[in-house]
Amino acid sequence: MRTLVALMAVAALCGEAQQSHRDSATRLYREKKFDAAAAELEQHLAAHPEDLSMRLMLGLCRQLSGDKPAAAAVFRDAARRHPKRHQPWFYLARIQFLSGKFDEALSHAGRALELGEGPDRVHNLIGLIYAERNEPGKALAAFDESIRHDPRRATEALLNSGALLLKAGRASEALERLNRALNAQPDSAEAHFHRARALLDLDRAREAEASLVSAVRINNHDGARRLLDQLRSGGVEGNRPQAAREAPPPIRFENAAGAAGIHFVLQHSPTPQKHLLATMPGGVAAFDYDNDGLTDIFFTNGAALPSMKKESARFHNRLYRNQGDWKFQDVTVSAGAAGEGYSMGAAAADYDNDGFVDLFVAGYRRNLLYRNVAGKGFVDVTAKAGIRSPYWAVAAAWLDYDRDGLVDLFVVNYLDWSADRNPY
Repeated sequence: MRTLVALMAVAALCGEAQQSHRDSATRLYREKKFDAAAAELEQHLAAHPEDLSMRLMLGLCRQLSGDKPAAAAVFRDAARRHPKRHQPWFYLARIQFLSGKFDEALSHAGRALELGEGPDRVHNLIGLIYAERNEPGKALAAFDESIRHDPRRATEALLNSGALLLKAGRASEALERLNRALNAQPDSAEAHFHRARALLDLDRAREAEASLVSAVRINNHDGARRLLDQLRSGGVEGNRPQAAREAPPPIRFENAAGAAGIHFVLQHSPTPQKHLLATMPGGVAAFDYDNDGLTDIFFTNGAALPSMKKESARFHNRLYRNQGDWKFQDVTVSAGAAGEGYSMGAAAADYDNDGFVDLFVAGYRRNLLYRNVAGKGFVDVTAKAGIRSPYWAVAAAWLDYDRDGLVDLFVVNYLDWSADRNPY
């Protein structure tokens, strides 16, 4: 009897501890202490792995603390544990959208809709995905579908579609939607800001100023504050901001290759003999080889001279897989893309119409045709496909010149040159 009582006491204490972890995590989440909340949630889920609400909160903690890959892993695990529940699929779709994995996001958003997620939320997310993919027609249709399903809860879709219409230069239509969004949610600083922009486009500066004042008052909206300062400082002519009439600033680029994990260095093998081949640059192809919705990058590389062989890994052609969030992974070896000989150009296309992009590499007397094996990697099918390499090929292009539904290959050849006959 005493043993039973003791066990019941221990069980009660354990239950209280787990409830304590849950309560503590909820409190820390509300206080925006996301890392601390995640630690409590991990302890709670160790004892209660099927607690879906707490697992979703853990994913949100990872997302809000800036670790999108970890958040996606949590939501994916939740979907695996609860495949018939709509919530994990929707959260997974949303984090994939935020990570730039648009095809996966669309697929999982559709799954969430099938399982019962609110159509207004799903179609609004789909609209955001299409807007980021620069498909405004599809985006607007999705936002309209969201509004149609629940006009009373459509504030976000009204706001998003209003901003999209404004970007397209359709200020009157944008203003109508933004007014509806503010009728539903008068304290939306973002809606006030975009409404002001629409009013300025319509030469209604006084009303625009009132909306900007509201946006600043609600949450000190940065964009609204800057536009309001410009408006009040006289940077307006014809009721439009000065910046709107000026030429846009020149485009500037930042070298982000190292931070993104791209460390390719072209090995063109310059020597005192100054072989003509070494004066030629390498090539690059950007394409989605694994169909994850993200553009991957392939670089061609040279070889040792005069052997024309890739004598070490530093001469490998390089394939970098896009992992999203501005990160790339070198998958050259595992994908079978290291190549042979002195490579020059690259051209990507789905030559066998199997839905996966294949790759042609032009080179000095060694062209390569790679067939994409379901996004897992490449196999060399050069000889099997009848591709010959007698010349110095520098570039190529795929096109369906006879309109038979199959892409044909055009190869550009350069000079008749060899290191022994005409080295210079």
